Amino acid sequence: MFYRVINILLLLLAVVVAGAAAYLILPVYFEHRSTKLAIADLDKNLNQQRQEAQELRREIDSLKRDTRAIERVAREKFGYCRENEKIYHFDEPVGLGPSSPPATRPVLETQ
Repeated sequence: MFYRVINILLLLLAVVVAGAAAYLILPVYFEHRSTKLAIADLDKNLNQQRQEAQELRREIDSLKRDTRAIERVAREKFGYCRENEKIYHFDEPVGLGPSSPPATRPVLETQ
């Protein structure tokens, strides 16, 4: 009988210790998990920023070395043109832009 009471008390003590451990460990685990996800997002963002910086460095280098690159930027971004050169701008007709639905033909119904 004495051993049975001791076994029950030891089991109860083990359950209390396990509950206390879970109470202390689970919040830390969830914080660690969310921090790990945040780090992964930041790493992804960092890699994108590095790639963008590398592309911008390439563009800067080409602008420093190549006069054709300077002319391309002047034409595309600022609308510059050479002397005696005409530029034609074509605007999309209203309702026929890329976001509008495709035009449909009327369907002839036969009976």
